[in-house]
Amino acid sequence: MNALYAGFHLARSLIELGRYADAKSLVLRFLRGIDPGDDKGTYLRRLHAETVYKTEGASRDDVLKAATTLEDVLSLLRRRLGAGHPDTLETLAELDRARMTLEDKFQQ
Repeated sequence: MNALYAGFHLARSLIELGRYADAKSLVLRFLRGIDPGDDKGTYLRRLHAETVYKTEGASRDDVLKAATTLEDVLSLLRRRLGAGHPDTLETLAELDRARMTLEDKFQQ
């Protein structure tokens, strides 16, 4: 099994367990050296954004950066896979959750 594939799924599992800091650390290791435009980089960027905005104590700037990353990933996936693809829809849902986090935690 490819180490990147295994790392991706391990990070996904860590996120599901609420271990965002561990997942973030793992994803960052894999992101080094991968072209952000590469398919692997696209999915890793989405995971990284998810770990950033879900981490307890994330700042408003962290959540904004995560939302911006998710917007970029969403745009890429729409072009590559289409608006109705499950990965595109999952990214859209994640972006909505990030935006709701902004509204819930940082209302002015």
